[in-house]
Amino acid sequence: MRNEKEKTIELAKKYVSYFELAERPDGTKFYKLKDDAPEELAELVREVHRKRGLHFPDDYVYEYIYQSLDLIAESGAEVDNLEDLTEEIEADVYTSDLLKWLSTGDRTYYMDRVKEECGRDLSFEQELSIAQFLEREEIFFYVLEELGKIVKGEGKEVA
Repeated sequence: MRNEKEKTIELAKKYVSYFELAERPDGTKFYKLKDDAPEELAELVREVHRKRGLHFPDDYVYEYIYQSLDLIAESGAEVDNLEDLTEEIEADVYTSDLLKWLSTGDRTYYMDRVKEECGRDLSFEQELSIAQFLEREEIFFYVLEELGKIVKGEGKEVA
């Protein structure tokens, strides 16, 4: 019999396969759910957006959900606690990518949080990097929480 961690990893492997990288007419690439994605996954995506305080889909949130599922799916048995996977989360390297991230949606909350928690001795680039990491980490925990609800709750998706 599989334990909760194994079921969560298995579910993440299944769910990550329902994401696809699409392209808008302007050339912008974004992640979206495939048309045949299970309703439980669509609800997970909606719930993560809600927890993030968003009423509309956000490209970065979709990307971070995909990355979180992929990180969990690829973790394997060597990880004792799935929460420890946050050590593998990284922010974007280039300042231009970080500025693009900051300019979309309401992400100033994360910048404010960095200033409150880390003080004001950081460079702007460091603040950006930490702020983006905080959002990615937050999304990861939301995804992990929602997977846990599915595994513990109904368990519909895990045979």
